[in-house]
Amino acid sequence: MRRKRRYWMILGVMLASASAVGIHAFINRDGLEGIEYECRDALLRNDAMIGTTGLRIEKHYNWWEKTYTMSWVLLGAISKPYENPLVEFAIRFKGQGGLPHKAWASCHFAIIPDSGQPPKVRFESIHID
Repeated sequence: MRRKRRYWMILGVMLASASAVGIHAFINRDGLEGIEYECRDALLRNDAMIGTTGLRIEKHYNWWEKTYTMSWVLLGAISKPYENPLVEFAIRFKGQGGLPHKAWASCHFAIIPDSGQPPKVRFESIHID
């Protein structure tokens, strides 16, 4: 009897955990945050992306809202939040001929003066390499 009860308790905990992970993954399925959505939307609207399919954002760097480091011991922070209004994506997609391509997309934002702390930004341009 105890063994059955323990089994059902463990099964219930596992199902609850899997549900919580699944809900979190569904909500954050692309992993983008903040102004990264604006960059993604601009990328999808860009003339260079017309006729392409299967766009995947492999890596994303939000230089405006995040801190990135190389090594705290040697270099410290290489980027501090709210200094560089830039978002960058490493992307993969299929071009018009169906061939796979890799590219780097950089979205530049302008800081809106007197917009508070942290300052607000507006989309300015996108560059795809």
